[in-house]
Amino acid sequence: MVGNQVIINGQIMEHPDNPIKDKIGNREAQVIIYTITDEYWKEWRRQLTNSEKPNVQAIGLGEFRLMYGKSKSYLRKILRKIRYIKVKHPDKYDKENTFANAIYLSLLNRFRSTWSQVDEIKKQVNYNLENWKQKKIAKYGDKAIL
Repeated sequence: MVGNQVIINGQIMEHPDNPIKDKIGNREAQVIIYTITDEYWKEWRRQLTNSEKPNVQAIGLGEFRLMYGKSKSYLRKILRKIRYIKVKHPDKYDKENTFANAIYLSLLNRFRSTWSQVDEIKKQVNYNLENWKQKKIAKYGDKAIL
């Protein structure tokens, strides 16, 4: 989670534009605000893990970019878990309605989404590297050390 939730909720409660000032039904205003912000961060986290793109937009906070090295290490970690499931439950991981199959499919979805994110980051890195090389050649000509 980004930031301390108690501080964020306190600032929301004190803000003059806060539409929730009193309790609604039998729920206190603080509980309602906490639930809303908690769901916001859960959705933000889902976007990080399930998005096809490496950039995640958080409304009011800006854009978050996933790091290439961290994403690659996350891929390795997921791959280890997939292999472990295949070795530990060789007869159950591919059968539907089993716990091992549910874990296996979840890991596969995570792997696919992270792979697409890493692929997008790699394309951007290659594009930036090619631009840098062209700028260097344009500036120094044939004497450019690449």
